[in-house]
Amino acid sequence: MNSVFKAVHRIIDSVWTIEYQRISKTEVKIIRYSRDDAEGYKNEKNLTKGRLIESEDNSRTVVAADINGVINTVINPAFIFSYQ
Repeated sequence: MNSVFKAVHRIIDSVWTIEYQRISKTEVKIIRYSRDDAEGYKNEKNLTKGRLIESEDNSRTVVAADINGVINTVINPAFIFSYQ
């Protein structure tokens, strides 16, 4: 399960792309989170829809929703913009 996958989430004019590795059926490792990913814009309609969900104080990413709305635990939680 070492493949890197991408999921996208459109917010107004930006397409935010999450790059991640699937660790298990319910766990992912976030590699990158960016609105500057050319593939995210180009293939937005074909990529999985997903988004990061932050803790209430916005200090750490606790879960990622992706692949048909499945909630996954992030094994490397960090501040959302730390995944650059």
